[in-house]
Amino acid sequence: MKKFALIILFLSLVSCSEHLVEPLVAPTHLNQMNIMLTEEEYLALLNNKLFDFEANGKLSYKNKVYDIEIEAQGAGSRYYNKWSYHVKLKNGKQLEGLSEFNLSAQNFDKTMMSTLIASHLYRRAGFPVFESNYVFVNLNGKSYGLYLLIEKVDENFFSQRYLSVYELIKLGFDSKFTFSDEYNTQYYFDKEIPEDNNYNSLNEFIHALDTARIERIEESLKPYLDVRNYLDYHAMTFIINNIDAFSNNFFLYRKNPDTPFEIIPWDFDKAFTKNQSIGIFEGNEIIKKLILNKELKDYYLRRIEFFLENYFTEEDLFPIIDDALEKVKDGYSLDPYLGGLGINFSTEISELKNYIKSRKTSLTQIIRENLN
Repeated sequence: MKKFALIILFLSLVSCSEHLVEPLVAPTHLNQMNIMLTEEEYLALLNNKLFDFEANGKLSYKNKVYDIEIEAQGAGSRYYNKWSYHVKLKNGKQLEGLSEFNLSAQNFDKTMMSTLIASHLYRRAGFPVFESNYVFVNLNGKSYGLYLLIEKVDENFFSQRYLSVYELIKLGFDSKFTFSDEYNTQYYFDKEIPEDNNYNSLNEFIHALDTARIERIEESLKPYLDVRNYLDYHAMTFIINNIDAFSNNFFLYRKNPDTPFEIIPWDFDKAFTKNQSIGIFEGNEIIKKLILNKELKDYYLRRIEFFLENYFTEEDLFPIIDDALEKVKDGYSLDPYLGGLGINFSTEISELKNYIKSRKTSLTQIIRENLN
C-alpha cells in the first residue's frame, strides 16, 4: 500500500501542467523527447494493456512543445517494462516532417542496431523504407531511455517519396496466403489505404496463388503480384534472418488499380536473431509455391548471392554500425533497461559483427550448394 501511495505521489508531482519536467540525466549526442501526461491519463494508459487507449498530453522536442495523443504500440511491447508508443500530433503540427510516428523500444534487439542495418540493406535492394532516428525518451519525468522514432507508412510516407498509392494492406499476426483451410483475410490483414473492408484484390491474389500451375506461375500472378519484387524481398529478409517478417510485418501496396502488389518492409527488431532461423525455402506459402518453378528458384538464389556479395559486407555495414555506436553509446548506458541492467553495449556490438561475418560465410556455402 505504501508503495502504491508513493507512486501516486510521484505522479502527482510530475503531472502535466504548463511545465514539462526536465530529466535528471541527459545523453550528450541524442535529441531528448519529454512526454508529460496528467496522472489520470497516465494511469489509464498503463491500465489498458489489452486495449488501445489514446491518452492526451504534451511533448517537448528540440525546444518546441506539442499537444499530442499517445497510445501503446504493438501487442508484444506491453508485456515489457519499456513500452513502444504511437504518437499523433494535434492541431496540424509536424515533428521532423511527421504528424504521426512510432516510438519503438526495440525490446527484441539489445544492440539497438537491427533496424538501422536492415533499413539500409532493404533500401539498397530497392525497397521504399521508413526513416528512423534515435531519441532519448522521458515520460512524466522518468527516463525510459533509448528509442527509435519511426516514420509511419501512410499517405505522407508515399507523398514524401513521390510515390503514388492506390491500395495499402498490412499483414497482421500469422497471415497466410492460402484459402486451403477456410481462411478469412479480414481477420489477418489490415486494409490501411483506403480504410475499408474491400479485400477483393488480396483475395484474387491468394486464389491465383492457390490455383496457379507451377510452370506458368509468374504469368498467372502477374496481374496480382510483382513476383520478382517479392523474391527480392524474401531474399534480403532471409539473409538478415528477419524471422518475424514472412507471415507478418510487411505491407502489400499497389500504385494504381491496374498494377500488381509490391512490398514495403516493416518492423526489423527481430532481424539478426541468433538463436532461431528460417530455412532458405521457408517462410510462407508464397515462397514455397514460387521455388517449385525452376526459373524463379534460380532467380531467387542468384539474388541472395548478389546481395551477399555486394551489400551484406563488412565494408558496407561496419562503418554504419560504428558511426551509430558513437552517437548512442551514452544514451545506451543511461537507459534503465539496457545499460542500467548491466547489458554491455560493446559486447552486444561485437557479437552482432561476428554474427554478420559468420552468417555471410554460412549463407555463401548454402548458396553454392544449391546452385550446383
